[in-house]
Amino acid sequence: MIMEFMCNEQGVTALNNLSNRLQEQVTSIKQSTNALQSDLDSNKNGLGPHVDSIQRVIDEMNEEVNQASSPVTELAEKATALAKSYQEFIDTDRF
Repeated sequence: MIMEFMCNEQGVTALNNLSNRLQEQVTSIKQSTNALQSDLDSNKNGLGPHVDSIQRVIDEMNEEVNQASSPVTELAEKATALAKSYQEFIDTDRF
């Protein structure tokens, strides 16, 4: 059923857009956590005893981001593969 509905140019575009948005979000989140780390590194001297607790929070965030990004990346890859499969089917011009 889904193949019949989505196996068209709009479906291919939608799947590719979904894949791109997912990948962009993963990249954005990773860049944000990297920016936090850079900010901490740049301001360690002014944060006093709070440096260690802030570092622990950033480390936990990085760990969570890495764990969460793997399934999101897999989903993006599946969407891309499905879009490619649909496009190949469309290109065979069986209609």
